[in-house]
Amino acid sequence: LDDAFGRRENSSFDSLALFLSAATLCPDGESDSVLHDRLEEKSHKLAHGVSEKLQFAVREAIELLANEWINLRREQKLSYRELTASESGTGEPQPVTAEDLRHEALVTVYRLLFVFYAEARGDELGILPVTDDYYRLGYSLEALRDLELVELTPAAESGTYFHQHLQRIFSLVHDGFNVEEAPPETQGSLDLASGVSKAFTVRPLTATLFAPDQTQLFSRVKFRNACLQSVVRKLSLAIGPDGRSTGRVNYAELGVNQLGAVYEGLLAYTGMFVTEREGVIQVKPAAKDINDPSTPSWFVPRARTEEFSREEIVTVPGTNQPRIWPMGTFILHLNGIDRENSASHYTPEPLAQCLVREALRELLKDYTPADADRILDLKLCEMAMGSGAYLVESARQLAEKYLELKQQQVGQRIEPARYQDELRRVMHYIATRNIYGVDLNATAVELGALSLWLGTIHKLPDHGQDHDGDPTTSTQSAVPWFGLRLRAGNSLIGARRAVFTRKQLEEGAYKGKDAVPPRQLKPGEKRKPGEIYHFLVFDPDMVPAHKEPIMRRFWPAECETAKAWHKRNIAAKWTREQVENAIKLCDRLDHHWQSYARRRTAALDATAVPASVWPATPASNDPSDQSDPSNRTDLPSSPFAPALSQLDLDDAPLLRGMGERSKPKLADRERVKSELESTSGAFQRLKLV
Repeated sequence: LDDAFGRRENSSFDSLALFLSAATLCPDGESDSVLHDRLEEKSHKLAHGVSEKLQFAVREAIELLANEWINLRREQKLSYRELTASESGTGEPQPVTAEDLRHEALVTVYRLLFVFYAEARGDELGILPVTDDYYRLGYSLEALRDLELVELTPAAESGTYFHQHLQRIFSLVHDGFNVEEAPPETQGSLDLASGVSKAFTVRPLTATLFAPDQTQLFSRVKFRNACLQSVVRKLSLAIGPDGRSTGRVNYAELGVNQLGAVYEGLLAYTGMFVTEREGVIQVKPAAKDINDPSTPSWFVPRARTEEFSREEIVTVPGTNQPRIWPMGTFILHLNGIDRENSASHYTPEPLAQCLVREALRELLKDYTPADADRILDLKLCEMAMGSGAYLVESARQLAEKYLELKQQQVGQRIEPARYQDELRRVMHYIATRNIYGVDLNATAVELGALSLWLGTIHKLPDHGQDHDGDPTTSTQSAVPWFGLRLRAGNSLIGARRAVFTRKQLEEGAYKGKDAVPPRQLKPGEKRKPGEIYHFLVFDPDMVPAHKEPIMRRFWPAECETAKAWHKRNIAAKWTREQVENAIKLCDRLDHHWQSYARRRTAALDATAVPASVWPATPASNDPSDQSDPSNRTDLPSSPFAPALSQLDLDDAPLLRGMGERSKPKLADRERVKSELESTSGAFQRLKLV
């Protein structure tokens, strides 16, 4: 309405009348669908189509960056396959693999995608000050987009303006700017009446995606304008089927799920260097389209061109000539086996919403308005989190359920204009306290943290109100940090808390076709006397390969060793002495588990992020305010966790420099995370076992 009255155009009111008319909202025919539903469906399809095209653009951008790095190294008379002893800083040459280049190019591209998204939604999220002229004209990525179609002179092509501009943006996002000038409660505050920021402020990102050590190879060169302009153009412009630009990609409409889809679609791609002197060509099944992400392809020496039909050879667009990759070229490659092995299949957003909804339906079916606060205690863990799509969706649906029940409980309704910020405020609380995730791919974990951050950032209303009761100013929410809850690692190693009994081991009931499975301990449940953790008990699946005929054929000696190991450690029943020793080991394991749990609880407390939920006011971000359940800043505790006052003396270094209620910076939090495991004898012993 504000926009319509501001424009004073009849067409705006015509549109309003169309969308709000009875014929639109309540069509007469039973088979007629509501216009809004059809438009939303088309919007999802459009976003999915744009994300597929963006994935192709990202692949091209990665190849551009990697090959530019190779070319710059060659121009400097340096090897692109290794760093010299002086460059590595270790006194020895350091090899550079194609996967190293792929990773750093992917990090660079995702930095650009993040800034594109943050600037496109600047007014809503307030992550980057796009409304500030100093930032917009002098620092923003939008300023580079204005140059994406400018024809460069030969001198300008070899210049490094784009490189310097991007490094300045990346530094601003990672280190922040002007954040020390104001207390955390007012950083990035916005005067809603005038729409003018009180200060040009950028708060540092609490993820390491923008950290300089993520691109150590790329930091050794300065990319030329010709390369980076092409990269910005590919990520900025949507290309139609005819290869022509159809306009700019609207990142504000894509959302974090589509950006995650772009990333997960790249997980199956691997980097490779062309090593054949005459170069290589790309071949594929004749009936397949090379632009289809599911199409497998292979690179073969150029000398084998005659072995393949014209339909099997990938050609230069617009010609019938084979595309040739010369020796030393970096290629981003996918084949069907890579995709299957990496299990990198992205779940579309509607399906993720449905799966989470059905999972939570059973969990929350008996929750009443009196149980609203119980939702704030639910813990979620995604054991193969990818880029965090399920975690973001779970946090959103739990937050929606909380607000639904809480409004009924307190008998108040949230103003519609405030609902999205209040929803994100609850998501922020849940994400910074109750969400955990693991993934083998470290970059996926980083992007999962970004997805949660982008999905939970919100504005908090200040106390000042105008005569209509609306807040006159807003304060940016605390920046979340997930370093201790989202981790890169293997969630399938089997080190769960499950136990066998003394009798099962002494009688051999733990092995064979009719083996008794170990008893799974519930969260917080203590191991009973005489029980032994299952991972201390040898199992046939620990060394299974010696039974395979091909293994016995080529490695007979090793197979005999494995067979003897089986006979000695698995076939025999446990003796009483072995059981007693195992029980003593388990007692020590419990001690170390408790010790590490204490340290982890202390680390969670030291790195806590201020958060509150509706109907609490922003003032209740003060951790000392425990008057209302929704004001809580309590942290999820381990089942072993005692009061913090019971910390061992060895735990004290962990909190060095951290006040009891300080607001630590990213560097402080990362230090706590690092020291939690690197200095913990308990953790190291558990990991070794």
